[in-house]
Amino acid sequence: MNLNPVSFARPRRYQPRLSAPYVPGKRDKRFWTDKEIEIVRRYFSEGGAAACLARLPAHRTSSGVYGQAKKLGVKAKGAPTGRRRYEVSPELDDRIREGWRAMEAGRKGAVVELAKQLQVRRWWLTKRMTFLGLTIRHKKEPRWTAAEDALMHKVPLHLPDKAAAIFREHGFRRSPTAIVVRAKRLALSRRASRPELSATKAAQSSASTRNSSPPASSQVSCGRQNGTTNASSSRAAVRGTSSRPTCAGGLSTTSTSWISARLTRSRSST
Repeated sequence: MNLNPVSFARPRRYQPRLSAPYVPGKRDKRFWTDKEIEIVRRYFSEGGAAACLARLPAHRTSSGVYGQAKKLGVKAKGAPTGRRRYEVSPELDDRIREGWRAMEAGRKGAVVELAKQLQVRRWWLTKRMTFLGLTIRHKKEPRWTAAEDALMHKVPLHLPDKAAAIFREHGFRRSPTAIVVRAKRLALSRRASRPELSATKAAQSSASTRNSSPPASSQVSCGRQNGTTNASSSRAAVRGTSSRPTCAGGLSTTSTSWISARLTRSRSST
């Protein structure tokens, strides 16, 4: 009897080839050929990317030409040989300080004009001014006063721009964003100015009303004693619809009278 080893590994299923079969000598067009590389090496230094693209196939782009030129170490005419480094000197720092004192703070383009006068880059001038401590202090908004908080209850908070205009009329300079943030901190509703509660306060009010309502036994007895009606009958009368008078518990006076008669009969029979 021969015992052969048994493998429990699952056999590999045949998968068809997804890519095109390899053809010897054929290359994809995304790869640069020796002829294209020679064009970049020869014409990029003279005419730049435009001169190369005029001689390259149509699928080549300017970004691809610049990338290939960087790999080859070829530079066009007029390109900077290296990154310019600005020499920091006490004389230059003094000129920066003088220009900063004469500069109109907050005006757009003032730093760019100063950079042109000093013949330096704008980004370098900004970094140097920050290093020298030549910065503009931003003024923080003042604290809210009691008069402003009182005005917050009267302005239309659902229209922040209009609320800001009303604040300016009263002599207060508050932005629409500041008014919205202050309304959140004061827990004011931003709905239209009406004598209504917000959604949260309305839910809290209804919950407290349900918790404080009298028990059902007292509501039934109220109809048996004096036959008082609740608000539903008054609303029905306003709408012009007929409704039986009901007590606070929701039962009509006819029903309460019938219940009272049944209770009296049961007591007399016993």
